[in-house]
Amino acid sequence: MWKLHIYVLRPVVKTNRIFLFANIVFLSLVSLIPFASDLLGKYRTLIVSSVTFNTCLVACGLSLLFIFYVANFHRGGLRAGTETTTKYMVVSVLRIIFGPIVYSIAIGVAFHNVNASIVLSLLVPLLEVLAAFELDAYVFVWTCFSKVASLRKNKV
Repeated sequence: MWKLHIYVLRPVVKTNRIFLFANIVFLSLVSLIPFASDLLGKYRTLIVSSVTFNTCLVACGLSLLFIFYVANFHRGGLRAGTETTTKYMVVSVLRIIFGPIVYSIAIGVAFHNVNASIVLSLLVPLLEVLAAFELDAYVFVWTCFSKVASLRKNKV
């Protein structure tokens, strides 16, 4: 979350009330993550702990997406005079929305298998770390899944 927050805020040169309010909401939601993590750590087998943790992360991701919207589109945007390309906008939105989508899926998975939900929740930070090393994380995940699928076919 922090890496994406910096990514969104780096080009911002001015602020307004809506931007500050959205940023305070985001930071307030981020302050709930230690509580949700502690709950998940103590009660790992309970559905409610996984749902609480993932709901907190979904809320953080959506509030970060709102900050991105305000910084780039609301009333002309708050960014410097930099040119924003369509590729930048699409990649930015995909990077931001990927987390809430995966965490939302993890909420649904938690009702069937809590451990699978926890593993799914770990996928987002793993991909962000890989992206930090400038690896194409999505290609990496696809390669891993395809190798696992081919191993399963060979066993059968």
